[in-house]
Amino acid sequence: PGRPGVEDPLGRAPRREGADSTTKVKLVDWAAEDSVMLALLARKGYNVVRYQAGVVGFAATDRVMTLVRTDSARAAVQRDSTLLVADSIQFNDSTQVVSARGDTIVMRDPSRGEDVIGRSEMTYDVQRREGRTRDFSTVANSGADWRVEAHQAAFASDSTGDRTTVYGRDGMLTS
Repeated sequence: PGRPGVEDPLGRAPRREGADSTTKVKLVDWAAEDSVMLALLARKGYNVVRYQAGVVGFAATDRVMTLVRTDSARAAVQRDSTLLVADSIQFNDSTQVVSARGDTIVMRDPSRGEDVIGRSEMTYDVQRREGRTRDFSTVANSGADWRVEAHQAAFASDSTGDRTTVYGRDGMLTS
């Protein structure tokens, strides 16, 4: 997928006629769940949030959690079914803003379809359900698959969560 000569950042196979547009690759090898984790996951009435990174820090006074990759594994946060993977991820609990940095940043939400991919940096406001990134790409489906790319991009979900709008600058739309 994408521009000729540009490698897909997730290592997906080139699109074949009549085939699915992408094959999802596994982004995170989560640590094995112990009995405490299993008990927490079984509790009703809570949103499940998983964090994994080589280095995890929490600044209590600022209410900021920071996750940083190691050589072997990228930083990852999964809230319910939405997954964010990057070299570093910072979440400010006071402002409800997530900041991710890295070569390739991936946000995957199975209910939305294709991954949102950014380069260098991505910020996302959890409350407002909007974000921005650089060198953005995703695939939108409106009867056919459309690859959407932009050097600078912003994206927002409506209040019902049924629709996402993407704004791009210096972009390209291909099918």
